[in-house]
Amino acid sequence: MDQTVDLDVREDILHRRTRSSLRYYVAEARDRNHSPPLLFIHGAFCGGWIWARNFQPYFAQNGYTSYALDLRGRQGVSSFLPSAHGLADYVADVEDLIAHLGVSPILIGHSLGGMVAQKLSALTPPPALALMASVPPEGLGLASWQLAFSNPLLFWNTATFAMSPTIGSTLVARDALFSKDAPDSIAYEVLSRAIPEAPRALMEAQLPLPSLPGFLGDTPIAVFGAADDMLIPISAVERTGQFYGVDPIIFENTGHAIMVDTRWRRVADHLLACLATLHS
Repeated sequence: MDQTVDLDVREDILHRRTRSSLRYYVAEARDRNHSPPLLFIHGAFCGGWIWARNFQPYFAQNGYTSYALDLRGRQGVSSFLPSAHGLADYVADVEDLIAHLGVSPILIGHSLGGMVAQKLSALTPPPALALMASVPPEGLGLASWQLAFSNPLLFWNTATFAMSPTIGSTLVARDALFSKDAPDSIAYEVLSRAIPEAPRALMEAQLPLPSLPGFLGDTPIAVFGAADDMLIPISAVERTGQFYGVDPIIFENTGHAIMVDTRWRRVADHLLACLATLHS
């Protein structure tokens, strides 16, 4: 099992006049390279902390300063308005943080955060884009139908998880999100921090991007997928690669929670290699 990296990740707050404050996580590179910083965008049911566990310290150790924000509604269930937030709100959160940072970062989006990254890139192309087990450009509609027919129990628990991460659905989520050999301690530590996701954002993610292939022009793109991912199947990852004209990288023995699963370092090393070529 890959070990965590001993390097501090600090929390910070972006105070906004017209919207709620945003929490974000910062990992400063020890020996910074000349690349733009990285901005990690998390998926549904979690927050920026999921990147702070492994990826941010590891990339700081390898010369990349990075940021990972909490999309709105992540400060706790009590502050969460279940139907209030949509993908446009999440895109606005990322835009606000980028404006605050004053630099255009490389975007790295996971799952629902991958859809947010794609929508933002359609507005302002980043220096480079990496999609990890991402919602495909076609949306989640087809993948959701596939899941409903192939694994009705998981489909139902995923739907109920959106409103209330219960113990029962957590047991199913462990198998859906992690590889079979992932330690239960890590899986349940991550799942214990899960929060409800905005149904509006999840519904909007079922729909395709209002864009055609090639809309990002010369923006370098990398597409990653996980062989054991029950939520974003390999077929969806392959269609994402086809849409952007790149060959996706599929990681064996890896689940949807690609950045905290057992072999996270292998994924990170591939991303480091891609970054070296994407922004060389």
